[in-house]
Amino acid sequence: MNITNSRLREPRSLSVRRIGSALLEVLLAVLIFGIAALALSRALNSVALLAIQSKQAGQIQAEVHSLLFEYGFGVELVEGETEIPSNDELVAYRLVIEPVEMENMEGLVLPDMFKITINADWQESGQPQHFSAKTLCYAPLYK
Repeated sequence: MNITNSRLREPRSLSVRRIGSALLEVLLAVLIFGIAALALSRALNSVALLAIQSKQAGQIQAEVHSLLFEYGFGVELVEGETEIPSNDELVAYRLVIEPVEMENMEGLVLPDMFKITINADWQESGQPQHFSAKTLCYAPLYK
């Protein structure tokens, strides 16, 4: 009887070990897939954040170029620095007009030559950001 008992117990204990081993494998697989899913979601979040920041920077650059054209060639140029009103409360625009002494090919000084700069300052992810665009303008051409 002792032999029969041991034969009956052996398959039973073997199947419990197999079930326990399979359960452990499934738990490890779920853990690995969970870690991979978490890493993927963090990566996608980073990509989305970068896309939003890039879009915002592009919009600011387009606005700076638009303001440069508007203030550089559409108004009377007077030396100085001026804050430009903005629809976006998060971005501060500043116009800087400076006289420039330049000579033409004949060596004659060009009067009313100005360097026009538009500066944009804003915060992005807690870091200060800056963008500027510059041009030269010969005022008599645009009067």
